[in-house]
Amino acid sequence: MVRKNVAFKIRLLEELHRVFANACRMEHRPAAQGVRGLIRGFISGVQADPALSLTQAAAGRRPPGRRWSGE
Repeated sequence: MVRKNVAFKIRLLEELHRVFANACRMEHRPAAQGVRGLIRGFISGVQADPALSLTQAAAGRRPPGRRWSGE
């Protein structure tokens, strides 16, 4: 059986959280919806990157010398 919903906890600087939450409010959307959109956008970028396959990303691997965005 596949779980439909999973959750994960992240730590953010308080300022980053505040700005993100305010941006979501201005767009009239819950923060969770904004985070899901960011995740989908990240996955789309990985799929479009010929140097990194989605299979590698799903397995937590990357090509040697390659950094994830934001590292």
